Amino acid sequence: MNIPEDKTSPIQLFDLSFREFLLDKKRCSNSQFWIDEKTTHSDLFVHCLKLMSDHLRKDMCNLRLPGVLTSEVEKSKIDKCLSLDVQYACCYWIGHLQRGGIKLCDNGLVHKFLREHFLHWLETLSLIGKVSEGVSMVIDVSKHLSTLPVSDAVLPYYYYLRR
Repeated sequence: MNIPEDKTSPIQLFDLSFREFLLDKKRCSNSQFWIDEKTTHSDLFVHCLKLMSDHLRKDMCNLRLPGVLTSEVEKSKIDKCLSLDVQYACCYWIGHLQRGGIKLCDNGLVHKFLREHFLHWLETLSLIGKVSEGVSMVIDVSKHLSTLPVSDAVLPYYYYLRR
């Protein structure tokens, strides 16, 4: 493993077979090291949603100008207003949702998050330069929703995401 001194750089594995070893219960018989991938993604999803729900709000960087271009906002201001963990959560919560096998339901975590913070999330993605990834994530959520029985309470969000 490469563990960089810079806290903003990710830990990297030199050999992906180590990852596979940690995820294979038969090969990694020590329960202290074995990782249940589905459970881990599920946990990460919940933590990402909580973090975003606690931190995202309208006008995240106090720009007070709704039409300001992201390119006109100083990166230092964005970094100050949007911590790395919030940026991570905004970029990866949907991937964790999918790989965690999370079942969506009316008035559940995702429903509540989309109802209260969808626009805040999009604003944050715009500020960190991840709008195109955001479009892909919205499509992914839409596909995830389309595989589930859709009730009347989720229906408006499903169609809103499908536009």
